[in-house]
Parts: sequence; structure tokens; C-alpha cells
Amino acid sequence: MSPLDRRLENAAHIAPINSAFRVLFDDPIEPDAPVKILIPAPSWMAAALHGGVLPPIHAYVRDAERYAAYCEKNDPTTFSWDAIGGAEHWTAPPIGPMTEEEAIQYLIIKDIPAHIRAPRNRQHIFVVRREEVSSDRTFRNAWELDEGGYIRVDMVKARRLHAERLAAAKIESDKQRERLDAITAVSRIPGLAMASTPDELKAVGI
Repeated sequence: MSPLDRRLENAAHIAPINSAFRVLFDDPIEPDAPVKILIPAPSWMAAALHGGVLPPIHAYVRDAERYAAYCEKNDPTTFSWDAIGGAEHWTAPPIGPMTEEEAIQYLIIKDIPAHIRAPRNRQHIFVVRREEVSSDRTFRNAWELDEGGYIRVDMVKARRLHAERLAAAKIESDKQRERLDAITAVSRIPGLAMASTPDELKAVGI
């Protein structure tokens, strides 16, 4: 177990904290993908605000650089931290307590890919209050960000999604109807009602 894992295990007693914030972002490489939402885990946020648990953010940054350098020269599927001497964030000494705002910025650097965080793409990242994200996820896969960082529903995608759901429901309904019609039809076979033994019943066919 790494020092970080041990600290996280020891921090399990800290009361979880549901963050007041959410991070909305999209990826310019995937312009048609729905908006992504980064939600801090309550246990992680508790550790961040408590202090003495998480490593400095630069440890994650350097590890990301080492991972990228490895993948440039090798098959990414062969990567393991042990193969390159371990991850720095495993062993880096912990930092002190953060404010919730600082923890959110830490998480952005830690969890959002570097190409999205690049200066030219920073307008793709927005920190919003939790209540600004709708709890109605009916058209979640049609969510997109407007220029102000607000979530809106792309109605073209939403109509397509709803049409797919209606089509799937109709197909299932038609299958059920066909099954019921078939049961009704075969129940009228005279031999079915007249069979008085298992062998007679097995002999009944369509």
C-alpha cells in the first residue's frame, strides 16, 4: 500500500462533504459529445478540506507528463507505474487543508485532460453551483454548453434521442402483442384443452 493509499484509508473517518460546486466542460476534440460534468466525490472533498491527505498537485502534473512520454515511445496498453519506478503522487508528502474553491481548482488540474485546460481552450471549462445543474436527466446526452457556461438542450439531438426511445418502446410493445396473439391462437388448438396426460399434451402440435 502506498503512503497516499494509507492516508486515504486513515481519512475514511472524516465526514463526507457534498461539494457546492460542479465543473462543466466539453472537449474541442469531440464537438458532438454531450457536456461533461465533474462531480467531486464527497470523501475526496472531505480529505481536501481536512488536509494532511492529498499530495501536491504538481505531483499529478509530473506523473501525467511521464505517462504521456511513455506512451509516445511505447504501446500505452503496456504501461504501469511500477514499470517506470512508481508514481510520484503515491509518495509525495501531503499538503495542508484547502478551501473548497482551491479544491475545485486542484481537481480541474488533476482530472481534466491537459489539452482542455490549455489557455486556448479554457473557455470550455466552467465552475457552477450544484443547483445550476438540472436533476432532470431525460435528455442528458443532448446537453451542451452555451458561451456563458450554462447547460442547454440541443433540440436536434433531443428529438433524435426521444425518437429512438419511442421506437424501442414500440418494438418491445409489438413483440409483447405478437406473443399474446400467438398464445391466444395456440390456446384454441382442440388437442390442447383435451389432453389429459403429459404424453397426450406433448403430442399436441400446431
